[in-house]
Amino acid sequence: MASVRMSMARTMHGRSLFVARAALGRLAERDLLKLPNVLAVDLGIKEAAGEFTKELSYRVYVTAKQDDAALGASAIPKSM
Repeated sequence: MASVRMSMARTMHGRSLFVARAALGRLAERDLLKLPNVLAVDLGIKEAAGEFTKELSYRVYVTAKQDDAALGASAIPKSM
């Protein structure tokens, strides 16, 4: 079900994603990939509580979710 929703989101916002990715470049992605525990980064529709929003965001994939307090300085920033 999630892949169907994501596919629909990509179709609706495909052009927006392309323009945003081109404008932002890969600098933020490169910085995020340097953090421990981060496996991958992409630009996509924000997902919160299992639902897609209307916001573009960096989607950061990690090996295991951890509290920001436990990560300290290596925590993923809330905004960039």
